[in-house]
Amino acid sequence: MVRGTLALRITLCIICICFALSSCTVVRLHHIGRMYPPSAMIDVVYAEKDIKIARYEFMGEILLETTESVITPEMEQQLIYEARLRGANAVILGEMDARFASPPGPETMIRTIRARLVRYQ
Repeated sequence: MVRGTLALRITLCIICICFALSSCTVVRLHHIGRMYPPSAMIDVVYAEKDIKIARYEFMGEILLETTESVITPEMEQQLIYEARLRGANAVILGEMDARFASPPGPETMIRTIRARLVRYQ
């Protein structure tokens, strides 16, 4: 009886992990631009006008490709994490573009989320 319960718990844990991993389907992540040492803190904004510092430079972009139809909090957190790793002081989370891709199998909608990286001067 104990073995059956343990096997059931393990199976349920595996199913939960599979659902969690499939809930945020990131296909690819690309970085274009300069890199600096990782930053400790980062400002997150949704428009250039919201940047707090008057002098800054755009140091590049991160492009996150996904099959999701909306930007999830997990995707935003991944973009913020990647921006910090590349030394950005702020990240402008942008819009989502869509295109069709035809991998082996059925045609799939791939969406690209753009995050502009900002370095304060």
